[in-house]
Amino acid sequence: MGRFATIFYWTPPHFWALSLLIQKDYEKAHIPMLPVVMGEAETRRQILLYSLLLLAIQIVLGGLTVLWKLPPQIITAHLGTALAIFAIVITIAVLSGKPRPAKEHPAKTRKFAQLAITNTLLVYILMLLGSYVTGSGAALACPGWPLCTPASWAVSNHLADINILHRVYAVFVGLVTLWTVISALRRWRVARGQAIVALVGGVLFVYQA
Repeated sequence: MGRFATIFYWTPPHFWALSLLIQKDYEKAHIPMLPVVMGEAETRRQILLYSLLLLAIQIVLGGLTVLWKLPPQIITAHLGTALAIFAIVITIAVLSGKPRPAKEHPAKTRKFAQLAITNTLLVYILMLLGSYVTGSGAALACPGWPLCTPASWAVSNHLADINILHRVYAVFVGLVTLWTVISALRRWRVARGQAIVALVGGVLFVYQA
């Protein structure tokens, strides 16, 4: 039921936001999409309404996940769904904005966009892995840093392996994040806002590590 509600309330705002980008094409083709029938203002209001309902559903599911003390696999799946929806909502918001004139060659813009998307996916996987490490108890298997203590390895090799995997992967993601920040700062004159967001993201990554 929760999955059905999530999909039901996610699908309309997703397509409505995309339809705002090609509203004129829908008008020429006489396709009765919401922006064509109700206008842009009403479409944005409906997107906001459905997004708030989707947020409420995720809050309830998160509460049930905690209260019922579900296994780490379910907790990780719930976190993954919530983060995916959050990322999609952000993407919709960006796509719904007004396009701005390009200030650099399209090839360079696409190259940085690919790097940013790759970094985002890597961080997403890192968060899921971190959630599993915490939920499975693997976080306690390696109290030392950066390597596990001999006692931890002797107690639970499986949990220690999971913890080490998380640490190695975190280092890799950290290097990719650093390269993304450097690339963004090089584009300061072209996209200052993106550079600031990338820099803040890099600082937060180091802080939570």
